[in-house]
Amino acid sequence: MSCTVNPFVAREAKYPLAPAARPRNIMVVGGGLAGMETAMYLTERGHRVALYEKEKELGGQWNIACALPGKKGYAALTDYLKRWLDRHGVETNLGWWSPGRWWCRRGRTWSSRPPAPFRGPQRPRHRPAPCYPGA
Repeated sequence: MSCTVNPFVAREAKYPLAPAARPRNIMVVGGGLAGMETAMYLTERGHRVALYEKEKELGGQWNIACALPGKKGYAALTDYLKRWLDRHGVETNLGWWSPGRWWCRRGRTWSSRPPAPFRGPQRPRHRPAPCYPGA
């Protein structure tokens, strides 16, 4: 048995979700199926998750698939995920957009202050011996 939406179907015992050693505040950007599933699994592991979506509704491109004739049943998946996220206290923020910044959690709010910049490979601290031509 397999499922294109849930790869764990009939394999739940083989791949159990271990609880997080240290719960963290995690920001998931994108409220499509992948973002909602990610938020769900992180919450099941014990993390505190905030889900951000730029549209006014969760579901992403799956909502387009649901709009096709004869595909109204597809909406059951997004409805299930929305109910699960609400029931388990996942913070959902709709209509939120970021122009490609780094975001990190600072207490109860998110900050756009980037992490320490990568300075590249470090140069050696010693000076090489001088090289004299013809010596």
